[in-house]
Amino acid sequence: MIHRPEHEELCNAMIHLSKQKKVRNDDALTLKAWVRFKKDNLAAIQQIILRDLLPYEKQMFLFAKSCFSYARYPRWTPHDYILTDDLSGPLTLFYAIKQARLLHQIRRSSDFVVHIIASKFMDRRNLLAWEILLHEFHQGTNLKLVIIGPELLSDCNILESCRVCVRQSRTFEYEVHRMLYHVYVQRVLREPPNVIVAFDIELKHKLSYEIIKTCQRQCCPVLLTAKSKAIADYNVMMIQEILNSSVDPIISETNKFKSLRPYKDYESDSIFYPNEYLVFYQDLTSVPNCSFQSSTN
Repeated sequence: MIHRPEHEELCNAMIHLSKQKKVRNDDALTLKAWVRFKKDNLAAIQQIILRDLLPYEKQMFLFAKSCFSYARYPRWTPHDYILTDDLSGPLTLFYAIKQARLLHQIRRSSDFVVHIIASKFMDRRNLLAWEILLHEFHQGTNLKLVIIGPELLSDCNILESCRVCVRQSRTFEYEVHRMLYHVYVQRVLREPPNVIVAFDIELKHKLSYEIIKTCQRQCCPVLLTAKSKAIADYNVMMIQEILNSSVDPIISETNKFKSLRPYKDYESDSIFYPNEYLVFYQDLTSVPNCSFQSSTN
């Protein structure tokens, strides 16, 4: 988990360095000069905070996209990149639902249940970011995240909402279940999902069949993101093969709300940005108008 005091310490050091050296991003820098520029600043930051940077902090300096795509935004800080990481999930889901013109159906629900098929636990900061979705619901709505994965730690809680949501009697809760998704649906499921989400999934492992068939039986929208278009296209092909159907996504495109925080892909020894590409299905069935019916009040 990344702690807020570390963010503030690093951001304050960057502000100090910016004033001291008049640091700025420069579109005219060559690649070699840009790398030297980042390494010099990394060393200067470590002198200011009197400690070595943590691995993820070094990644933000050495692999930040700001050198090219965001060069016109000189005030971006590591905290900004982490914020995009937190918000990428909920904003990607909201964007997909809006683009699919399903918002009116969402807003009919007094309880909105999101199933997240996860390979790792989302810390409290990640979870709190999902509260932003509550602002799209009517008064009295409850948002529930159900996070399922075999490597998670089981947990449940009601999270504190903002003052606006409290006044509107909107609530936000989550559950974490340490099990495979098809096992959860068979043994634990009480409320059917309004939507199923799997972030940066790659349908290459032996459980892909169970995941997709279980998603199909829920008769609701399915959002899949991937690290690249190639992986996303492969996932679409695998879904068609598993279901023996030509079911196609209604949205398949580069994600406008991907994370801007770089991560190391240790399999390919390259850098990737989470939720790079999104694929959204209205559902995985051939039943007309199936989506949302099971859990809309």
